[in-house]
Amino acid sequence: IENGKWVQKFAITSQNNFIIPSFELNFFDKKTKTKKQVKTLEIKILTKNTPTVVPKIIQNITPNSRAKIISTKVISGYEFWQLIVSFVFGMLCIVIAFFVKKQFYKSNKDNDLITKIKYTHSDKKLFAILLPLNIRQLDNILQQLEANIYNDAKNKVDKKIIINILKLEFLNT
Repeated sequence: IENGKWVQKFAITSQNNFIIPSFELNFFDKKTKTKKQVKTLEIKILTKNTPTVVPKIIQNITPNSRAKIISTKVISGYEFWQLIVSFVFGMLCIVIAFFVKKQFYKSNKDNDLITKIKYTHSDKKLFAILLPLNIRQLDNILQQLEANIYNDAKNKVDKKIIINILKLEFLNT
């Protein structure tokens, strides 16, 4: 509200001049307790950088007429092929990213497992790492570790053999 009057500023972006038609507003006045009617004047909107031409009158667009306007747009053959190539390229990128990610995590997981085995200093921890792997070639080593843990045996377990078995197993999968 500026100087006792209500002011509203608009930013209109258009390439052409146009006219906002007049309209009527009916309302009830509390002071006089009567029904009143106010009519606005039509508003001519002139846009910058357009030749001075008679402005177009804006008409009310109903949802049905808008749908007709949108449905008349036809996709050319070039745009259609461009759309298909873009879709195929996008799907190809997704598939490549999936396999690269899978390979990265697989090799990273293998390295983590090998690193854990290298730096494990107790038979109990090594047994806990190897038991869930469920690899047949490790059964003899697991039995030796189990004997070391529960029967106080002194079996020597070579970690290099375990690592070689794991590398062969993970290369085959």
